[in-house]
Amino acid sequence: MVSLRKLAGVRIPTLPYSTITDEVIGGFFDLSIVFVSSVESRRLNLLHRGIDSSTNVLSFPLDHDNGELVFDYTLCMSEAESLHIDEIAYLTYLLIHGLLHLSGYNHGKKMKKEERKFVDKYCKKDNDLIAEVFL
Repeated sequence: MVSLRKLAGVRIPTLPYSTITDEVIGGFFDLSIVFVSSVESRRLNLLHRGIDSSTNVLSFPLDHDNGELVFDYTLCMSEAESLHIDEIAYLTYLLIHGLLHLSGYNHGKKMKKEERKFVDKYCKKDNDLIAEVFL
């Protein structure tokens, strides 16, 4: 099950959250997705990772069958614009990226291979550009 929340008045983009989550992680996984301000993202990143800056997505595995993804909506939109990537395609990529972290993947070749598989399926718009920049 996927639950969506927003803080600080940001909007929740329309994506196939449940479909992607079920395919990347499995239908047994309970996922909370939160869209926060850059101030909150920075606070969480400093608290949990010791990095004093906001970040596009943070992954918090809570146990083997549930976790949380926290998106800095403003930063995500800014990055998409600066990279000339469709905003929805970029958020979809970041959702896939965060879900793979919740599945136990760390940055590297195996994770990039999995990302490519799902990007090709779910990021029809700009999938080649996403692959060029991130994969």
